[in-house]
Amino acid sequence: MDPSSLPPAFFDFACYVALGELKYGPSYAFVSANEIFGWVSALGSDLPARLKRHGSGALPPELARFRTDSVTATANDALAVIRLRVLEESKEAYGTALGYLIELLTTTEFPRTYAIEFRGPTKTYLPIKGLPKKGVHQFFAAAAAYPGLRPALEQYARAAMGEFEWYRNLENEHCAMPGTFAVFALGLADPAFSPLVLEYLRLVDGEHQSVHGKFVEIYVAEHGFTPEAIAYLVACASNIQHLRLPATSRPQVANQASLEALLAAKLELGDDGLFSYTLYAIWGSQLPATGATR
Repeated sequence: MDPSSLPPAFFDFACYVALGELKYGPSYAFVSANEIFGWVSALGSDLPARLKRHGSGALPPELARFRTDSVTATANDALAVIRLRVLEESKEAYGTALGYLIELLTTTEFPRTYAIEFRGPTKTYLPIKGLPKKGVHQFFAAAAAYPGLRPALEQYARAAMGEFEWYRNLENEHCAMPGTFAVFALGLADPAFSPLVLEYLRLVDGEHQSVHGKFVEIYVAEHGFTPEAIAYLVACASNIQHLRLPATSRPQVANQASLEALLAAKLELGDDGLFSYTLYAIWGSQLPATGATR
């Protein structure tokens, strides 16, 4: 077939299917979407190039291109990329940026696996060793420095979380579900957000993500084996299944209050098989005597 004989509607439909993959398909559907875009380009159409420059046109103009004195943002649903820039270090600026993200995710059909590319005036990160020092991490760590923005951070996290969705620009051991850094920031800041943290830990796909283990590790190090810390540990250990806390954390559980909280968690879970992952996370192969866990 001579490609020049193909009608524009042929290319329109192919790109419509590719966009549908991005918006409604599984997180890995961007692979098939990009393959379709490649075929259309190979047949001589510049439609994929135009979509990747300008998006599909389905987003409201005020969200596709957003600008205030302190924040600029663009959202491209054909690339599944949000480019975000905060121009001044202030609560108002980060609040405006969070509001933009929340509106984009709650009022449009923007792809649920997406990248946030961020630039801002302050390079700050959460005090969790091993997290990727990327712009998306920087943004939520900087926003979390303002206690008044915590409700907006929670609203963003709840809008963003999805079990098999990802921040597209984080890979391998740094893979993270959307909402990850907002949840971690809130969990470290205030135990009032423990319901959100638990919802996150129970939802996340632990077969493909491990960064939540680093959050639990630092939480235990800072707070000891409190009921909240044990609840996080049980949820995380059941999820990752090979979680191991540092040996230095073991003395923190050697007290009556922590052991009673651990026993209560075991009884609440009601599954000795799953609870064994929690014991392994604390003691590894050197489990305590049987009588200590009854």
